[in-house]
Amino acid sequence: MRGKKPSEREKYVLPAGRGAYVEVTREVYLEWHQSRRRERYQVEKKQAHGVCSLEALGENALSVLPGSYWENTPEENAAKLICMEKVQQSISRLQEQDACLVRMLFLMK
Repeated sequence: MRGKKPSEREKYVLPAGRGAYVEVTREVYLEWHQSRRRERYQVEKKQAHGVCSLEALGENALSVLPGSYWENTPEENAAKLICMEKVQQSISRLQEQDACLVRMLFLMK
């Protein structure tokens, strides 16, 4: 354990919930306090840097994340492919000038 270690004691006790305490060894006691400090450090670090989890955001996460995060499922990809095939078929039925104009306006990226 880094930093200041607690002084030697006869007994080491930790809270067990509902006001109860359990006697433990020194090693367990030190490890428990170290893990608590580690947790506090992580929370402080997240607060300092503005980090937030998706679970904490809940439904608001949809508005924060870019749209592409939620898109592009296999079903959406298949539907998009079918639509593009139908568009290509429809464009092929147009006159060459009109087909070229549609491709330039809507299909070129």
